[in-house]
Amino acid sequence: MLTVVVLTGCNMQAPADLLTAPAYGVQDETLAAAIDKSLPAEARLSLPYQGEELNVVHQVDVSGDGKNEAIVTYVNNVGEHKLLLLRQTENQWREWMTLEIPFNDPLDRLEIINLDEDGLPELAVGYYSYQTQGLIFDIYKLSDVDLSSKRELPPSPIVSIPYSLAEFGDMNGDGREELVVVSQPEQWQEDISEQQLETAGEQIAQRNASIYRLEQGELRKVAEIELDDDKNYYRMRICKLTEEQSGLLLEANHGLHGISAVVFTWKNEEAMKKIYQDDGYQYMDIEKQFDSELDVDSILQLVELREVPGQDSGAAPMEILYFEELLQWNGKDRFDIVARRYSDYQYGFSYLLPLTWKDQVTVNRPEAKTEGTGIIAFEQYDEKGQRPVLFTIHAVPYSEWPETKKRWQEKVRYVKLRTASGFVYSAVYGKAPDDMSSEEKERFQEMQPAPEELKKHFTVIAPN
Repeated sequence: MLTVVVLTGCNMQAPADLLTAPAYGVQDETLAAAIDKSLPAEARLSLPYQGEELNVVHQVDVSGDGKNEAIVTYVNNVGEHKLLLLRQTENQWREWMTLEIPFNDPLDRLEIINLDEDGLPELAVGYYSYQTQGLIFDIYKLSDVDLSSKRELPPSPIVSIPYSLAEFGDMNGDGREELVVVSQPEQWQEDISEQQLETAGEQIAQRNASIYRLEQGELRKVAEIELDDDKNYYRMRICKLTEEQSGLLLEANHGLHGISAVVFTWKNEEAMKKIYQDDGYQYMDIEKQFDSELDVDSILQLVELREVPGQDSGAAPMEILYFEELLQWNGKDRFDIVARRYSDYQYGFSYLLPLTWKDQVTVNRPEAKTEGTGIIAFEQYDEKGQRPVLFTIHAVPYSEWPETKKRWQEKVRYVKLRTASGFVYSAVYGKAPDDMSSEEKERFQEMQPAPEELKKHFTVIAPN
């Protein structure tokens, strides 16, 4: 069994390349002109590597004067990363200050978020420090800064904190934002022991996930939990588990191909609690957003891959077929299966199975593909070995559809499902075997979906 994650209800970001002026992405011409005037010669606008909003210009009131300031991220002509801040005074935009990233280190994150509940956002600047060989968040409180004139010297951050992974969000549902940090692993030292050499390549330092709140200008750790020290945690998200409850999702690699997903919850003044962990044995990249009738309401869904029943025990790993089981937190003690589907990422489709079909239906690749277009057959299953085909999904090239349709009308019962990606997806119904009893035939026919049900449960997805 293998777990992957469908990140609905979690923010996802991606790296971005440098941009060149004047692609500011602002509608205010006076602001664009002020940015042009304030930026040094040969400066390049730059995007942080990741963040909540990937913009080169952010407009938000960070000073508390009731007017938005503009925050511009850029790199100067000698490669120094900086943040230019402009204010509105007398209906004009004027340069206010420039925040510098220490030691010309690259910008990783820029977050504008209210952590101390005063109604005014803090500016959190994350960057990679070549000096410490790790990531650091500097948090600024600009509402305390003098607004009377342009600042020649930038203010100092109120707090700084190292991180390997970091997320801002409401962890316990009280409406207050917290900072969640996965600590940096210690770096290898030159005088490592022989025992350490035996496990070279593995991180031996203990990693923790910690929750912080900003109170009176200081970060206070309110909860912490140890993480497995044999895993490389590469992604963390604060996600909705239910409408009232949030969770912390961590994904990790371990070994050569192993993947792991772990979920924690936290309630105010209580210890963090692990509510889910699964260590997969094989990596499969199937993180997709599915356009289906499932109303997920931005709730986190985990996807566990389970081998379909009745497969050859000697099948090669690449020949094994899986059902995807979608799980959601029940709000109490476990993740429950809310849906089961079969997905084909080569031909780009997914079919949602009724939960009542568990252990009663399997899938198989047709040995002799009818018309050469049969992709997957859904078969009634029992342990006795009888596997009559309920229906087979076909992907007919669009150019061949008229002739195929004509032949099928004379021979089989079929349903046209969808036209996409150059294919006409269709389902061809199977027939009950002659040696079935009347009761078995009745049960077989009851399990065959009606045409409208086939169309409803069939979804086109992005092919690999």
